[in-house]
Amino acid sequence: MKPYSTILTSNNFQLSGLQRELFDTAWRLSARYEYDDILRLTSRQIDRYNTVLMDEDPVRRYERMLIMKEEFEAYPPFWYYLGNAANLSFSSTNDQSYKKCAINYYKKYMDFVKENDLFREDHIAVSCALEYYDLLPDDEKLKQKELLLTAEKKSGRSMDAL
Repeated sequence: MKPYSTILTSNNFQLSGLQRELFDTAWRLSARYEYDDILRLTSRQIDRYNTVLMDEDPVRRYERMLIMKEEFEAYPPFWYYLGNAANLSFSSTNDQSYKKCAINYYKKYMDFVKENDLFREDHIAVSCALEYYDLLPDDEKLKQKELLLTAEKKSGRSMDAL
């Protein structure tokens, strides 16, 4: 049996190869379709984003994500995770401004889901719909019903979501 360090090195080499291939493909697509460079994410931006997502302090995570907002404008899951960080910040501080921000970012993500029905099953959309639902006041019954229907539709019959 191979030593663990050999397996890790082999896997890292494979991941590096896949990453190079992915970025090469992205570069060719951007050249072919001539989309705006602001839509392209760099490896450094993605690494920084992943590091910020792992931050256990929701307020700090939210503040750091706000700094990254312009870079990730075209990456829809970013808006869910920004809303989630604002929602967790609201839960830990009870500051209503976080709640308003969470609602706005959740709305932005759900608008994307509504306009671009890409995935039959989408656990991020389910989480977003349910978290958004929890933040809405009781007088928004129509919006709440719409969110519950979206969560049910995107759940793929996941028992946790249902």
